[in-house]
Amino acid sequence: MPKSLASKAPFIGFAKVHLLTVLMLLSAHSARGADLCAPAPAVKAALDQLPQQTPAQTDWQFREQRAAALQAVLHQYPDDMFVQREYIRSLYSRTDKDKVIAEYKARHEKKPDRAQLSYLYGVALVGRQSQQAIKLFTSALEKDPKVPWPHLQLADIYSSPAFLNQGQSIAHLKAFLEACPASLEGYEPLTHVDEKDLLRQYAANLRALIASRKDADAIGVYGTLWAVEFKASAASDDALRKQVSQDLQRIRILNLQDKREWYASLENGYTLVNDQGQADWAKEEGENHFPRPGSLVAMSKWWKDHHYSAENAPAAAKQTFFRDLLEQTDQWIKQRPNATFIWMQRLDAMKHLDDVSASDVKMAVDKTYAVAMANAGPDGPGSNDYFNLAELLCRKYLQPERAAEFAHKGLAQWEIESTAPYYDLYATKENLEDYKFYRAYSRLKGLELEAEAYLQLKQPDKAEPTLVQMDERLQQLKSLGEGKDHKKADESRRASKPSLQNASPVAMSDIPDVRPGKQDHKKADESRREPNPSRQNASPVGMSDIPAVRPGPGRMYLQVAAVTQPQGDALVNTLKQSGSPALLAQGPNPKVYRVMVGPFADSSALSKARADLEKAGFHPIVRK
Repeated sequence: MPKSLASKAPFIGFAKVHLLTVLMLLSAHSARGADLCAPAPAVKAALDQLPQQTPAQTDWQFREQRAAALQAVLHQYPDDMFVQREYIRSLYSRTDKDKVIAEYKARHEKKPDRAQLSYLYGVALVGRQSQQAIKLFTSALEKDPKVPWPHLQLADIYSSPAFLNQGQSIAHLKAFLEACPASLEGYEPLTHVDEKDLLRQYAANLRALIASRKDADAIGVYGTLWAVEFKASAASDDALRKQVSQDLQRIRILNLQDKREWYASLENGYTLVNDQGQADWAKEEGENHFPRPGSLVAMSKWWKDHHYSAENAPAAAKQTFFRDLLEQTDQWIKQRPNATFIWMQRLDAMKHLDDVSASDVKMAVDKTYAVAMANAGPDGPGSNDYFNLAELLCRKYLQPERAAEFAHKGLAQWEIESTAPYYDLYATKENLEDYKFYRAYSRLKGLELEAEAYLQLKQPDKAEPTLVQMDERLQQLKSLGEGKDHKKADESRRASKPSLQNASPVAMSDIPDVRPGKQDHKKADESRREPNPSRQNASPVGMSDIPAVRPGPGRMYLQVAAVTQPQGDALVNTLKQSGSPALLAQGPNPKVYRVMVGPFADSSALSKARADLEKAGFHPIVRK
């Protein structure tokens, strides 16, 4: 045997063994339920052809289009489990979730002995009533042990923070992979498993499974394969990167320019081998072929190259930063006119600039409100969208009656949002405390803006009830924030309660993005020309007031951005309106905050969220 082949013989033999093993497993299972492990080809083709959002569409237009297309698939395949599961997962808003739960509860009660209906009803309940979902999945397995999907769902639940049980999670994952060794979906959760022997076994199986495939599904799973191999291997990173480089050569020559998975895997792989130039190429080419509706590669580049000046930086440096941001949003909006997030960035830039004209501010508010309404649909924008609009008007002393209207609508929306139950897979004590604090702060901000607008209107009688509520809410915030190193509540209360006699703007120095004002109002035209110094010099909330995110097993996050707090608040709000569990978290230093989405208990949920974010135009980073 030639020396070169002899040196590779152990590896070749190892690969052959695993390839034969996988082929034997596939053959053994093909006769007993391949239809249970994957949708029929026609069904898969129909699901793959569901529309993707384009930059020309608003979020609501896309939602309606996709819902109509999914209903057509449901009509064609009314009893198909995979179609019904996609239907359930597509309904994530509070009212839609209530609707789908009621629908599948009725179906299950009508035919309680059907394992498939037990499973689907359980899928609808995950996140709302996950304890009941566990019972339904267990019941489905008892009714029909051949149905594999309850195993995968139970593996997900038992890896979540609120139901963490690593033993149960791994047992159900292994049961699913034994039943469905060819299901690519089943390998994604391996990225949160810590048993190296298990990881090595399934990584070898997955590599053998996709080694000769050229379809988009197989190419798209290379990110999972690489993640598992890096986590499982005792070899050096250089050896693993060499393997990734070989994979990239194979993937590249496939030239699947009509598949978004091709670009995503190339970007992922080139990043792993530290070839940033090729990673950027893959990202840009992917966007050219599959434009993202909510963002642009140019935006990512700009934010990477521009950092918000520190609070103690010269005022001129801050003005330069936000003037540049304002100019950039002009360009971004031309390409993404329906992106609420970009319009909110534009408002934020205007909020910090001294020389923006009143007419430009009014025009930006009008357009941002229109875009936010168009994206939200009949339910209207979220509370923070209203608050951001009100804050800019209050900051510039413009249209106080409209600012009061926005603040009032935001508070009404806040009440509606607060009725939505917390996603119970993540309902740990720490998460619930953080959520309650965030919600209390959000309401306090809305009350502050409503009171300030009334005071600008010289209507202290209308402001007084709001000020009383503010005092009560500050006390609530104090109790929720104990142990979070907040400022003293008495100081916060004194700073936030203005004098009714002087009709001065409300100040809340303890709350982010709110600037204190201790002066009497000037005439409206003077106020527009002359910035309020006390507002410009106010300090934002301290880093200790923002929760720290601690990724770990069963608690994975996607980092969407590392920005300053104003941009972070706007982005968190935008993500929440799209159904993402977003939050603002501590960053690498006191001036930079991380926008995080999560936590996710398993790689399946994380991968889906990452795909959704990427479709929306973001470039999230996985943090485990």
